[in-house]
Amino acid sequence: MKTYLSFLVVLLCLSACDGLLPPTEHQSISKPANQITLQTLEGTPVTLSSITGKPLVLNVWSTWCTPCVKELPSLVALAKEKQKNLSVRLVSFDHTTETIHAFLKQHNIPPEIVLWDPNGKILRAAPLHTMHLPTTYLLDKSLVVKDVKLGEHDWNSPQMLEHIQKIVY
Repeated sequence: MKTYLSFLVVLLCLSACDGLLPPTEHQSISKPANQITLQTLEGTPVTLSSITGKPLVLNVWSTWCTPCVKELPSLVALAKEKQKNLSVRLVSFDHTTETIHAFLKQHNIPPEIVLWDPNGKILRAAPLHTMHLPTTYLLDKSLVVKDVKLGEHDWNSPQMLEHIQKIVY
């Protein structure tokens, strides 16, 4: 029975990663997400409203999700290039911060742009709930969700940079 349940959990996780399951319907794309509380990798609670007064690109990912891992370098580059007028945060819901720290070190990702959601609250929190990985939310400076991108994207392509510019500024 344990083996069967383990198999189902792994199958569900793999299906959610790469979009084999349909994304959930977002309750409202115009509601602010400022009250959602996550954690730093040190375990300090942080609300989205305390992060920034700038538009925000909020990516939900996990270390075991192949499309997530492929997408991360372009998000890190976006964070570096646009840091004066755009915030980028990567929200992992891996089980331990040790797993996340090891992954960040291996992939040269700065830990200060990473938040932790150990209980998967962001997956259920309106207006950000989703069952798809990776999922990226584009929020304006008032933290109102303006767009949602499902799956892997190149966040430094001219088309995506133009899209971000139109949507959140």
